[in-house]
Amino acid sequence: MSKLARMAVDVMSIDFLQSRNIDGPVALAALVLAGITAVIFLPAPRDAWAEEVPNVDARVVAVNIPGASALAQIGTFLNVPPPGACANPIPTKFPSYIQPGAVLDPNRILVGSTSNFGAPRAISVGKEGAFLSIDPRGQIS
Repeated sequence: MSKLARMAVDVMSIDFLQSRNIDGPVALAALVLAGITAVIFLPAPRDAWAEEVPNVDARVVAVNIPGASALAQIGTFLNVPPPGACANPIPTKFPSYIQPGAVLDPNRILVGSTSNFGAPRAISVGKEGAFLSIDPRGQIS
């Protein structure tokens, strides 16, 4: 028998590596020991640590948006003649939507939400939710 094969046999003969059922007080003791070990040795979640962010010029433009996610500035739509840029549907087919102050004004911010804010859900389209178009230059109310 080769040295590697003997080592494999030796490892398999170690009692704690063999599978067996445990129950009752032994199982409870193992569970408690694992829980105590996790509490003592695992670091705190990264979210719980506060860090200073230097030199940020920012302000809050919206609060209390349920399930807020997918945050992005709308930006400028490409105005490229077809066939480029998906045949430029927004600038050519919906020009009033990209004017200053309109829903797709390049300076506005789109925010996804898990709420419909009281509006009825569309028929057969999945989960409730909405995208908000927020003007960051708006007045505080």
